[in-house]
Amino acid sequence: MGELKEGIGEDKGVGIPHVLIDRDIERDMYAAAMAQYIINGGEASGLLVGRVEADVVTVTSAPHMPGESEHSFCRIPPLTAAELAASLPDDVAVVGWWHSHPRFARTPSATDLATIDSMVRSSPLVVSVIVDPLVCAMDVYITDDSGTWHVDGGYG
Repeated sequence: MGELKEGIGEDKGVGIPHVLIDRDIERDMYAAAMAQYIINGGEASGLLVGRVEADVVTVTSAPHMPGESEHSFCRIPPLTAAELAASLPDDVAVVGWWHSHPRFARTPSATDLATIDSMVRSSPLVVSVIVDPLVCAMDVYITDDSGTWHVDGGYG
């Protein structure tokens, strides 16, 4: 892994080709990212909670996980993430993570790819969302054991 593949997931064999994110959840990610940017010019991050069904991942919430943040770096505290995961009802799970790239490309950096690689060791599939709160745009990626793919997100 460790590199971004071209094409959409469905064309490349990824089992989950579509990610649904409610517009309110998307707005919450932008708001948390903008607040962090205003506070210290840094990135914001959080987890993606949802369910995987057939050929769709539905994101049901995207809680912001305050942690270390700098201009081009953010870190979710592992204990905080573990506590959230343990508190979830049985019908949902952590399906990935989100973070912001204010004023720079919404593609995974080398650090992002390393983070994704570490997450995919404990889950067969990881959804990653990168938002830029300054232009209200996001890109969605799916990682499985064959690589990381840019995919189309939608609204559920």
